[in-house]
Amino acid sequence: MSIEERVARDVRTRLASLPAHLVDVDGVRRRARRTTLRRRVTTGVVAGVVVAGVAWAATTLRPEERTQEPVLPPPVNVDSTRPLTYAEGSAIQYGTRQVDVDAPPDAIEVTDYGVAFMRSDGSIWLSDGGAPEQIGSTDPAWIADWEVDPLVSQATGPDLEWFEPDGSGGVDAVVYDTRTREEVGRVPTGVDPGCSGECAEIFGAHDGRLYWTDRPCREECRGFPPTHDDESNVEPTPTTRETDLASGDGRLLTSPEFRAVVRAWPRVIELRQASGKPMDETSDDYLVGEGLGLQIGGWPRVEVYGPGPGELVRFVVASGEPVQFRGHGQLPTDDDFRLVQWLDDDRVVLAQYRFNRDFTRVRYSTLVTCQFSTHSCEVTTPAPDGGSRVVPGT
Repeated sequence: MSIEERVARDVRTRLASLPAHLVDVDGVRRRARRTTLRRRVTTGVVAGVVVAGVAWAATTLRPEERTQEPVLPPPVNVDSTRPLTYAEGSAIQYGTRQVDVDAPPDAIEVTDYGVAFMRSDGSIWLSDGGAPEQIGSTDPAWIADWEVDPLVSQATGPDLEWFEPDGSGGVDAVVYDTRTREEVGRVPTGVDPGCSGECAEIFGAHDGRLYWTDRPCREECRGFPPTHDDESNVEPTPTTRETDLASGDGRLLTSPEFRAVVRAWPRVIELRQASGKPMDETSDDYLVGEGLGLQIGGWPRVEVYGPGPGELVRFVVASGEPVQFRGHGQLPTDDDFRLVQWLDDDRVVLAQYRFNRDFTRVRYSTLVTCQFSTHSCEVTTPAPDGGSRVVPGT
């Protein structure tokens, strides 16, 4: 389930619990969005890297050994510059290339070496712009019941992650290298396949370690500012597992500990209020990668949902400087936007989305590219004529 669908679920739950004369729909929607954003960003849907360059060294093997060395495909993007990627119907647009598939994909993700997608039967496929190759599978029922993204990737690098049946009634978290086309890690989760609700989630892989959880929880165990006076002494509980893919060793991290790890990850955005104060004053910052809810309002700038109505929250990049974007051209202003892809160190893609009337589905349409160096945004791909797009990370 995407962040927008979680927002919709929270909205419906809150509305149902309120007396009719007390329902403030706009207020409930704002609170639901903030709650969902908090849960999402602190658990770690954050990824990417600031790449200075890639050096290719000559092999030091003896001639007789070189013949046994596997031939690896060249990177599609040498400096981790990824093509704009989205799906419409049964076609995946991967930069200038089109990948035709048998049926509309349920989800897509991008790595430095291609585009991965999941079909409705749970099969997982990979393409570098040519004919797709099946690389794994998951259980679509888990995706729906556990409310997680089917595929997880980072903003740079070759790794792709998903949950997969282990063949004996269990559930593994799989890490797959899309460059070598090999599985590089498989972590038994111990999660009951019949579990329903918030059962497990993969946050990402970095530096030979997988970050995931088999104990998702709500705000009360992550040390967020309490919403009620009687919760003022809540302490964060360890919920994130860090597993070494080589040894299988691991440790449990609290939310603040995990944020400290993620702060060193590539292409991570820190959010602060316009005043310079952190989003969460008890935990010093928010770290966000893909999956960030954004809004382009009537002002010529991109606004991120803050802790209250009317509070502007700005990007704070590695230099510590806040970033506000100006809109160039005819940018849509009547819907919300979500950050769905990094193209390189300087450019991000925002996807316009809109709920249906009962908040049960999300439709993605216009794609906007924003550039940090120029602080500007422009429409990259206009809305399709009818239907909806599938974008990375949803």
